[in-house]
Amino acid sequence: RPIIKSCALESGFLQKIHEKRVSELKVLRQLQNGWIGLVVLMTAMPSLTQTATFITDTVIIGNSLDAATAFTTMALMDQLRASMTIIPWCSQQLMMAAVSLGRINKFLSRPEVDLTHRGTGGAKAARYGGVGGASDDNTAVRVTNGCFSWGTPRQTSQDEPMKVSDQASADEGGGEQKEEVSSDPYVLSNIELHIPRGSLTCIYGVTGGGKSSLLSAILGEISKVNGDVEVVGSCAYTPQKAWAQNATIKSNILFGHDEASPPTQEQVTRYESVVEACALTDDFKQ
Repeated sequence: RPIIKSCALESGFLQKIHEKRVSELKVLRQLQNGWIGLVVLMTAMPSLTQTATFITDTVIIGNSLDAATAFTTMALMDQLRASMTIIPWCSQQLMMAAVSLGRINKFLSRPEVDLTHRGTGGAKAARYGGVGGASDDNTAVRVTNGCFSWGTPRQTSQDEPMKVSDQASADEGGGEQKEEVSSDPYVLSNIELHIPRGSLTCIYGVTGGGKSSLLSAILGEISKVNGDVEVVGSCAYTPQKAWAQNATIKSNILFGHDEASPPTQEQVTRYESVVEACALTDDFKQ
C-alpha cells in the first residue's frame, strides 16, 4: 500500500510476511507428509489385508487353503478396495465442513451493529424537542464522554476492575454493572463531539490517530463502552478503501439508477461527465 512505501516500512513488513510464510510452509509440509502416508497406506492396505487374512487362516487357525477359497477371498477384498478408497476423501470433506461451519457460526454469532443512537423519531425525537431533528441546538451528531473499543464488551460486576486507559475513569455506583472490553486499552476515550446540522466538518490528524475509528463510532460499527452517541437523520458513509459493485462500469457510475429505459438526460449527462473526468473515453473506444 502507498502508506507502507511512503513511511519506508518495507523491511519490517517483509520480515513479518516472511515469518508468516515460514509458518504456513511448515503447516503445508506437515499436511502433505500426512497425505502421502495416507495414500501409501491406502494403496498397500488391500494387499496387506489379503496377506494377513491368509496367514491367520493357515498358520494361526490351521485351516488348509485351497484355490477356491483363495480366489474367492481375493475377489471380496477387491470389492472392499473402492470403499476403503472413499474413506480418506470422506474424512477430508468432513473436516472441511467442520471448519466451514465453525467460521459461519463465528460470523453469525457476532453482535449486531448498534443503531440505537440514530435519531429517527419517537423517544429520540422527543429528547431533541422535535420529530427527526434537534430543534434546541440544531444538532446533527453529538458524542458525549464517548469511550470506544474494537473489542467485544462484556458485563462485569463492580468488584471486578475495569480495564480502562489513563484518560477514562470508571463511575462508582452502588452495585451497578459496567461494561468492560477484553482487549486492554480503548481505541477512543473521553470523546466530546458536536456537529451542527448543515455544517461541513473536517477531521484531520496523524496516521493511526483514530479518525476512521471515530467515524465507525458514529456509525455504530465499533463497540461503545461508555458515553452517549446521538445521530439525527440518515447517514451516508464512503470508506477509504475503494470498492465496486459486481456489475458494469455504467451501473457503478450511476449506482443503480440506470435501469430506466430510456435513460433520462440527467443520467446521460452524469455518466458522460464521470467518464470524461476519469479519462476513460479512449479506453472505452478500444
